[in-house]
Amino acid sequence: MPNHPDDQLLVLYSFDRSAVDDVASLEAHLDACPDCRKALEQHQAFDTLLADAHAWPGDETDVTPPAALRELSALAARNREEDADASARLDALLDAFVSGDSDAFLWADIASNPDFHTGGVVRKLADAAYQALYKVPRRSLILAETAGTIVGMLPTGTYSSIEIAALRGLAWKECANANRFLGRFSAATEALGRAERAFRELRRPELDLASITYIRATIYCEQQDYDRAQAAAQESTAAFERLGQTGRYFASLYLQGCIAFEQRALGEAQSIFAAVLAYGETNGDIPWIARASLALGNCYLERGDLVNASRSIHEGMLAFREIKLPQGEIRCRWALALVVQREGRHRTAVERLRRVRDEFTALGGLADAALVSLDIMETCLALGQPREVRRAAGNIVKLFKENGMITGALTAADYLKQSVAMQSVSPSVIDYIRRYFRRLEVEPELAFVPPTL
Repeated sequence: MPNHPDDQLLVLYSFDRSAVDDVASLEAHLDACPDCRKALEQHQAFDTLLADAHAWPGDETDVTPPAALRELSALAARNREEDADASARLDALLDAFVSGDSDAFLWADIASNPDFHTGGVVRKLADAAYQALYKVPRRSLILAETAGTIVGMLPTGTYSSIEIAALRGLAWKECANANRFLGRFSAATEALGRAERAFRELRRPELDLASITYIRATIYCEQQDYDRAQAAAQESTAAFERLGQTGRYFASLYLQGCIAFEQRALGEAQSIFAAVLAYGETNGDIPWIARASLALGNCYLERGDLVNASRSIHEGMLAFREIKLPQGEIRCRWALALVVQREGRHRTAVERLRRVRDEFTALGGLADAALVSLDIMETCLALGQPREVRRAAGNIVKLFKENGMITGALTAADYLKQSVAMQSVSPSVIDYIRRYFRRLEVEPELAFVPPTL
């Protein structure tokens, strides 16, 4: 497979993936290459236009097939021109906004400027919103909402109802993603419903609807509604497999593994993560190798296979280091510290956990730092060191106060500190607080309710 597939191969894949000789290599390349993925999407958009009776100009008695094809080709060319124009107008502005270097995007108020009322701008904003999700979800939401506003201003004389529905669905889908990352699950669910209604107006909505189901599964998982999450994830996994979407299939399969892990179905989770890891290794996909290796190591850890846990987590750490994702690398060091803890080397484990806690704090990962502090408390309980247990609880309270976290997080930390002072803290209390802190990562406003003892 060459570095980049040519248009002929992309057209063939778009028409019939089974006709491509090395389809796995092509799909792996598409997963990793945004330029080729965009080119493929343009070919697929043209195929959609061909299959869509609403996109054909005029009445079929007035237009001959060659003329209709020429107009469809013109529509595809228009989309390419719009995308190029949107990139020229917005690339620098969006890069500065997403990086936090400048808020010029806000002051530009592009939604009020008719020059920006194009499908290309909507697609550009939606793509930028998706790319910003992990780093700056609030800015991602601003971009997605701006895309939605512009969709409502697109000239109906230029865009068909089907084109507008597709763009509306895209904007609402990214609104749902951003709200999900911000822990605003009600808003995310509402946005998903709007996206689904828009996509159902299309003649070939299967892939878009499968993506909606996948996002819905992630929301259920983050809300710890694991039964509904697993059902939705299984549905999206089957749909992606049926549609030949290899990258999305493995993303959905990985989510199934995460849900199984939370349900303590460790054997099932381990098998899934092993399959995802094999996919990553076969295709040289370092991000998947990193994520699957860490997940697999955690399965080994929970099943007491400490040798394989250490090996797998180390492999994940090296992969995260290669792709320069420090937070992933720190998570691996956290997991390795827990391996040491399970080996009975508690003092060494405490030293490593403290270093990990400090690393998370330096990165602004307060919820993770608090979770590591709970592991420190648990380890010190096993060592019979009540003073160190109190110190770790106090560090959590201090961490939240210094960073202005005056919501349920501080209430939970104070409750934990009081439990230590009253000598009523136990592994079960620590585990209860741990589950709360984990939900706090995705639901920052979640109220704390003390456990019933």
